[in-house]
Amino acid sequence: MDAFQQAWMVLKARRPLSERPQAQKVATADGSNMSLSKWANRLAAEQMRAAGKAASGPEWEAMRDSLMREAVMDPAKHGLGFLSAMADDGMPHLFPGQVREEAAPMQTEQTMMPPAEGGKPELSTGQKTLFEF
Repeated sequence: MDAFQQAWMVLKARRPLSERPQAQKVATADGSNMSLSKWANRLAAEQMRAAGKAASGPEWEAMRDSLMREAVMDPAKHGLGFLSAMADDGMPHLFPGQVREEAAPMQTEQTMMPPAEGGKPELSTGQKTLFEF
């Protein structure tokens, strides 16, 4: 078996991001890119040191885990942008046991205006047509 086939087997054996959400890549507010777990490790350590506590141990682990769970639920709260492949709903992968709250459907009025010059109808809400995506 050559090196390519061995590497391919290793890559195929990796679990998907949905099974390891801590490995998702994030872009931070300062412009750096890192894994979600690395970001949470650093932030938890900074917060623990600022509180005069040791940056390791069960309390630090609990803080790190809660930071990661908060970040996947509301990335904007922490100034993060997710770079990895997203879940089916277009949001970051959740940790086991987490459930995203369903947003109320937006009420939009979709009335069609009479056709403009060129024969294409105008959308009253300013939405893009399928051809503009």
